Amino acid sequence: MPSTGLAHGYPPAARVAHRMLAPAITTLLPGARTARGAARHLAELVVGARLAGRTGLHVVGPRVAESSPQSHDAEAAATLWAESEALIAATAADQVGQD
Repeated sequence: MPSTGLAHGYPPAARVAHRMLAPAITTLLPGARTARGAARHLAELVVGARLAGRTGLHVVGPRVAESSPQSHDAEAAATLWAESEALIAATAADQVGQD
């Protein structure tokens, strides 16, 4: 994404290429955004009236679509959460044991 400073750690030649190509990418690739455009869409999600009170949506830029039926499966979500917590705890325990 241009004008974000994300390329500041790139080697000099890559920074130049990024500075020259990134603006074109936002015009040529569907879904690519400038920092300003992305911020505008994010602000609309947070405080805009168009989506107020709506949940379970899949949002890409200005487009909104209902999310898949699987994303509304509360049991699957609870299982995913519990298994993720267990994996994080196991990873943390392994890292503590390595110190």
